[in-house]
Amino acid sequence: MSPHLPLRKEQFGFRSSNSTMLQLARVVNHLASELNNRRCTVRVFLDMEKVFDRVWHAGLLAKLSNTTHRPPRA
Repeated sequence: MSPHLPLRKEQFGFRSSNSTMLQLARVVNHLASELNNRRCTVRVFLDMEKVFDRVWHAGLLAKLSNTTHRPPRA
């Protein structure tokens, strides 16, 4: 998927060289930094188990094609 759709650096799922532990370390580091600077922080975590299996794939593809840049044709 990487060569065709630009992914945000925060996207860790389904990407090589990124792991849950790396994302967790990133979140903990950001949280510690905010607390050290005496800023209020809020985190919301969603566990979307098997969400891709339950999604309407045709609708998802339609939304993706409307919201992303299409790759150039070869």
